[in-house]
Amino acid sequence: MSVFDANSRTRTELATALGAHDYGLRNLGALSLGAMTSDTALPPTNGVDCKSVHGRRDQKIDGDMHERIDGNLETFVVHDEIHTVKENQRETVLGTVNLTVVSGWQEEQQGPVNRHYRQKVTDTFDDDHDSHVPDNMAFNVSWFANTFVGGTQLGICTGFFAALTTALSLTLANFDLEGKLLHAEGHPLHFAWAGNEAEATEAKEHISAVKVAITTEGAVRASVNVLVDLDTGTPFT
Repeated sequence: MSVFDANSRTRTELATALGAHDYGLRNLGALSLGAMTSDTALPPTNGVDCKSVHGRRDQKIDGDMHERIDGNLETFVVHDEIHTVKENQRETVLGTVNLTVVSGWQEEQQGPVNRHYRQKVTDTFDDDHDSHVPDNMAFNVSWFANTFVGGTQLGICTGFFAALTTALSLTLANFDLEGKLLHAEGHPLHFAWAGNEAEATEAKEHISAVKVAITTEGAVRASVNVLVDLDTGTPFT
């Protein structure tokens, strides 16, 4: 069976010559004539409208494209998948999003990022989680902040550190070790209690306007005088 050229209206031979007595159809490939009315007539596709392309497929749309799917959408990509959006992109999902990435995830945001969570957010990390933030003078303000560290927490400040508490500051520690080259404190009202305190100081200067010390001590002191004791006074002793 041959076809006609639209311009010359003459018959044009097909690429496959089947002879003068051609009463059959061409090779339909994977299409099954016996299952033509079923959804599986073109395996491995399944549906009333199917397409099987063995090679590259290129599609260009100069205007808008609207696609509406009332059922499910499944996409299987064996190799790489690349999407390039030159302008804005908006996605609205009314259900639940499940995303599984096996090999890795690389994401680069070159503009500002704003995320709004209306409900509880839970992040679970099975391995280390590192965050790199450049140095700046920004700080966070919150009414309440609770942090519990069950292992080791190490904070190193090589510049300036300031802690300001306007209400109540409470610290509980089994072991508290401090090393300070220069230490200065100012307390309008200071109360300290120590069950057992050991202090070694090379040089200590203490300036107090009012100091009240309440202690319970037990001490044994030994005194030996090997020189002449001269006292002057009135009367002489």
